[in-house]
Amino acid sequence: MEINRKLLVIYDTSTQPISIGDFATFVQTSIIKKISYSVDKIDFCFLLNPAKSSVAELDNLIDDNNKMYFLFSIMPILQFNPYISNIFVIESKDELYDLLEMKKSYYIWPSVQNIDSSEYLYYKNYILINEFYRLNGYIPQLLIPKQLKKWSEQFIIRNGLGKIPVTVNIRRNLDICPERNSDYEAWKGFFSYCEDKYPVVFFVICSTSEIEPEWRKLTNVIFVKDFNTQIDKEISLIYFSAFHLGSSSGPSIVAHFGNKPYLTVNINAYKYLDTYQGSLVQKGDFLFPSFAKKNQINYIRKETSEFLIKNFKQLYNSIDVEVWNKETNDILQTEKINDWLR
Repeated sequence: MEINRKLLVIYDTSTQPISIGDFATFVQTSIIKKISYSVDKIDFCFLLNPAKSSVAELDNLIDDNNKMYFLFSIMPILQFNPYISNIFVIESKDELYDLLEMKKSYYIWPSVQNIDSSEYLYYKNYILINEFYRLNGYIPQLLIPKQLKKWSEQFIIRNGLGKIPVTVNIRRNLDICPERNSDYEAWKGFFSYCEDKYPVVFFVICSTSEIEPEWRKLTNVIFVKDFNTQIDKEISLIYFSAFHLGSSSGPSIVAHFGNKPYLTVNINAYKYLDTYQGSLVQKGDFLFPSFAKKNQINYIRKETSEFLIKNFKQLYNSIDVEVWNKETNDILQTEKINDWLR
């Protein structure tokens, strides 16, 4: 009798950060591995043992008392992989090996050897995504559950004021990679410039601590966190917006693997180009993933108002405004969300 095999995907938080960008990339790669193994379903396993962490960012941050709080901050991203069958949370490699002994029919990714080597996998995952694109000409998209799709549709209609929705990722983290933080004055100048010139509403995605109260005076800026959103709804808004802008931070990675126009600034990946093994190429002040499409812009320098305005105009001109204005509801209610691209 033939066994219907599944893929067991293991996220070891002792070597992989509990961060949105790392985890979203991992989930994206898990869909690619599902296709590569020709299986129908994935079981997902979190190996959660903060006492054994070798991730510098987790030192003195995650412990036994708060580990579930941090785990549930990223777990909603699993919704975008529709092939998940079971989810396990285990606390030691011994428990993992017991699970593997019971479920010998699993394909396993990452391999046990990778798990035992405590290897950081972000760059390898990026290379796997690039290789899949090279061989197949596409990247399988994260899929938005219909409930989140409906929420995004209603949110845009109710809060978009009939304007074109653009998501903006703002970052201000003084402890981890501060070079990737947003220049708030540059963004304020940019928003002010656009306020009376473009029929656009900017849905700003950030944590509550990153909200800039002064921006509330601008009629074209809405802080998504004011509506008590979590990462799943914020990713869904990125997916259904006209295009995306912002700093190099967790949610922006979703736009990178998608089809819509985007501008990402403050990218520090140029420091680690060798680790990308050709899947990321630098040309002047810009980085180009091999799978990047037209009007997908990655900038390694600090943003200025002038730079944001110039590139916003380019992205704005890449969409058919009349089609967007006339068919917003229809676009949101079908799967053809990119038909309005020029």
